[in-house]
Formats: sequence, C-alpha cells, structure tokens
Amino acid sequence: MKLKVGRTILIGMAFLSISAFWQMYDNIIPLILEQTFNLGETITGVIMAMDNVLALFLLPILGGLSDKVNTAWGKRTPFIVGGTILAILFMMMLPVSERVEDLTVFIVCLFGTLIAMGLYRSPAVALMPDLTPNKLRSKANAIINLMGAVGGLYALAMITVLSGNKKDPNYMPLFMAIATFMAVSVLILVLTIKENKVKQQAIKEYGEVALLKPMKYLIVASLCSLVTYTMIMSDMVYLFTYNLGLDAGEISACLLARTILGGILIPIVGKIVLRTDKRETLIGFYLFGMAGMIVIKVMGIVGFTGLCAYIFFATICTTIYWQIMPSVFYDMCEYDKVTTGKN
Repeated sequence: MKLKVGRTILIGMAFLSISAFWQMYDNIIPLILEQTFNLGETITGVIMAMDNVLALFLLPILGGLSDKVNTAWGKRTPFIVGGTILAILFMMMLPVSERVEDLTVFIVCLFGTLIAMGLYRSPAVALMPDLTPNKLRSKANAIINLMGAVGGLYALAMITVLSGNKKDPNYMPLFMAIATFMAVSVLILVLTIKENKVKQQAIKEYGEVALLKPMKYLIVASLCSLVTYTMIMSDMVYLFTYNLGLDAGEISACLLARTILGGILIPIVGKIVLRTDKRETLIGFYLFGMAGMIVIKVMGIVGFTGLCAYIFFATICTTIYWQIMPSVFYDMCEYDKVTTGKN
C-alpha cells in the first residue's frame, strides 16, 4: 500500500491555513498588546495562553461533535469551512480595533477568533487519519507537518514584507494577506477532497477515547507541552522586542529561520522514529532541547551566536511535539481497538 502524496498534500491545506494564522498570532498579537495597548508582560502572557485554555475545553467537544455529524460534505469539512469563515470575520476586526486603540473590542474579537479557530482545528487535524490507512499515517503526518511549515513561512514572509521596519506599522495589509491565504487554502481543500468518497476510519466517541487508561497521561502531557510552547513563544517575542531591540521585520526573520529549521528536522525525526520508538524519540529530543535551553538561560544569551542557539533548542522541542504526539494518540486509539474489538 502506497501513500497518495498528492491527496495528502491537499488534505494538509487545512493545516496549512491554521499554521499561517498561528504564526502571525504568536508573532504579532504580543506586539499589539504591549506596544499599542501598553499591557504588561504578565497580562500579555495570560491573554496569549488563553488559546490553550479554550482548546482544553473546546477541541474535545467540537471534535466529538464532528464525529457525530454526517452531511453531504462529510464530517469534518463543514466545521473547517464554517470555522474558517468565522475566523476571518473576527480576525479582520483586530487591526481595525488596533488602529483606534479600542482594547475592549480587540479582546472580544480576539476571543471570537480563537473560538472560531477552535471550531475547525480538531476537525482539520482529524481529517488526515480519517482518510489515511493506519500504516501510512506516520508518513502522512510528516507531509502534513511540512504543509504547516510552509504556512508558517508564508506568514513570516508577509510579516517581513508588510510590517517592515516601521515604528507604527499598519497591520491591516498583513491580516488581509493571512485571511486571503486561509480562504484560498480551505477553498482548494473543499474543491479537491470529497470527504464522503474516501473510506473513513474515525474514532467515534471522544468520551470513550478519554477513558482509555493511558489517554489521561497523554492529555496532560499534551496540555503541558502546548502551554510551555505558548510561554516560550511569548517570551521569545518579548526577548526579541525589548531585550534585543528588534523590530517586527527582524523578529519575523528570526522566526523564519526557526520555521526552516523545523522543516529540516521533520524528515530527520521521521527516520529516527522508524529505527527506534516514538516514546524514546520524544523523550530524548525533549531532554536534549530542554537541557540546551537551560544552559543558554544560565549562561545568558550573548550576541548572535547565543540567539541562534536558543532558537535551535526551542525549535527542537516544538518540532518534536507536532511530529510525534498526534501519531501517538492515533496509535493509542488503534491499540485499544485491536485489544478490545471495539471502535
């Protein structure tokens, strides 16, 4: 059985759009909160972490709901399309409220955007395992991650071009570029992937999945990883902005290097997993990345070399999560299906 690479790339268009949005979100929203609205680092960090708090409650609910829905478009596609439309509508209000410096409207629209993104994030992630045989999911996941890297590269390129070195940047063109990219990506997915025509292999009930014995540990580990990722990214943007004095264009260049490095690591991690074990690979990369960041933190980031080292170790930790953790969840569900005989 051979993986259909072309179809997998088209399935990955949803994740492509998601990655573009989150790259812009992690890079630009902290700058707006701190520079436009003059919020402190702590409050900014709390607001930036709210997407993970919302995800903890929304993603299982919305993912389970998409399992039960059956439409002419399939189970996942309606959520992906509806979530994209709502996300674009809310996110386009963010630069408007930023220009008039209305913090209340900005926060309301920000939370609306996060909820809309949550509406289609789980269905978008579930689409690949639904449409891909079990034995091919690891390879397919690598392609999906590469699609995410491409989305991140696009967002960073747009930040560099449309934000530039301006002290008082107008973010409207940037948000329009990301919104257009999201709309086009999802449109390509809808026009090329007919979900109902492909055999589906979905886990039917998220509640049953959550009751699997090892699942609670995986959920806690995943939540901790996502919260840590948000903290690292927020701290990184703060470091670039205030400690190193970089502008939006220079920050996007640093994050662009991080994204390229993450893309290079994806096939390397895939080969290591095939020769060893997913758990061992995940733990090994985490320990290596954590040890490197601790050493850099203790020594202090000095000059360009120290900055590159910090980005390198942070990228290792974030890349390994997205490369391995989703497939671990799939494997756990498949293992339970084999041992119990239940879907």
